[in-house]
Amino acid sequence: MAAPGYSIKGFDPLLARFKNAPRLIEAELEDAGDTIFARAIEILATEPAPPSGSKYQRTHRLVNTWRETDRRFVVAGNSRSAVLRNATPYVGVVQSKGSQAKVHKGRWATIEDTELKLAPFAAQKLQEAGENVAAALAGK
Repeated sequence: MAAPGYSIKGFDPLLARFKNAPRLIEAELEDAGDTIFARAIEILATEPAPPSGSKYQRTHRLVNTWRETDRRFVVAGNSRSAVLRNATPYVGVVQSKGSQAKVHKGRWATIEDTELKLAPFAAQKLQEAGENVAAALAGK
């Protein structure tokens, strides 16, 4: 005969309610990431006017590659991140603060400045994603 004792029931319904949590979280994070990336692309894919007197014929490859880029959601161990890359070979010379050519400084948006500029917006979108997941799990 089992010893008398107090038992708590109701774990199964609670666990069932939360079984979709990983999918909810993934969906919310992807939505937030896509929204943040769209804003970043708006900035990074903006071509400034050519310098006065320039005879260089633009290919528009750099800005078009931003618009067509693959957004990646990366899982490394328990860490997840979202990455927006531009495969144009000269993106660094044009839009990376550390290697930007003098002719592009102050004219082309840099990746680093765009990250800083969008940090509050990104934080807001991630906060909203968390709130949406919490509301969904609470059944609201």
